[in-house]
Parts: sequence; structure tokens; C-alpha cells
Amino acid sequence: QDMGSWHFFDEVIVDGQRTLDCMEEAAGREILELGTQIIIHGDATGRNRDTRNIHSDYDLIENFLSNFKKKNGQKLNFKTQVPRANPALRERHNISNAYMLNASGTRRLFVYEPCQTLDEGFRLTALKQGGQYLEDDRPRYQHCTTAATYGVMDEWFEINSRRNSGVYSYRG
Repeated sequence: QDMGSWHFFDEVIVDGQRTLDCMEEAAGREILELGTQIIIHGDATGRNRDTRNIHSDYDLIENFLSNFKKKNGQKLNFKTQVPRANPALRERHNISNAYMLNASGTRRLFVYEPCQTLDEGFRLTALKQGGQYLEDDRPRYQHCTTAATYGVMDEWFEINSRRNSGVYSYRG
């Protein structure tokens, strides 16, 4: 991805997954062999530990990636960019929609054919009925779509914090 645009070329969807199942699937499909750097984006609540595990989802992901070696023997270059607090939903929707197609007719978000779940989510994501601005998280595609838009928000924040000297901060 270049600064200012997103290209989703593949997805890993494992129903009923554990975090490590997803990482093993990505490694098995050789997705981790691609590119020069992996940037981990996601929901701030993934930092939380629960009674079932002393490690957060991000701890598990970082540990997996730290121990992974590419076929050429190189270690992965990765970084985690997860906010301390999630952005406001309305703002995330508006900014993500502008990446998909802004008022000037510019597209900066592209979803390729292998990403069927993400494509469905971007086309069908809806808010809960009843006037509150809440996402309906029942559909299968919703979590995938939400995760993708956290990355978009992080990039938007990076671009605009440089322009505006930190006027906007959803990172907490």
C-alpha cells in the first residue's frame, strides 16, 4: 500500500477461529512471504487480556511473527499500530467511505477478487436499527470489514497529524 491508498489482495477468514489459527493459515498460504513490512492494525480491545489467557490477541500475533522465518531464512519486518482507544464509529464510517469514493470521485481503497468476505462487508455493512449509531455485528463479514477500516483510520490519522500537528487524536 502506498501512502493514501489501500489495496486488499487477499483475506484470511477462519470461522470460529482462535488468533493463532488465523496466523497459521496466513503462513500456510504464504501471505507472510509477501512484501517488505507487515503492519498490524485492529481494534483497541484486542489489547485486553481475559480470564482464559494471560496474553492479548496482539501479544499472540507479535509472538508468532517474531518467531516466523520466511523461506529464505529472513525474519519478518513488522510493527503494530493499534490505537489505545477506537475511533468514533461515525467518523470511521465517513472516512472509510471517502477512501472508497470521495466527493471528487477519487478512489483510494481497492478490494480484489480473492477478498469475497471483505467485498461483501463493504457493500452490505449497515448500522443497527433504532437510531443509535452502532454497527450490526451479527453478519459474518462485519468483523473483517471493521478490522480493515481500523487500518484506514490509522493511516488517515498519520497523514492528517503531519498536516495538522496532532489536532486529531483517537489514539487516546
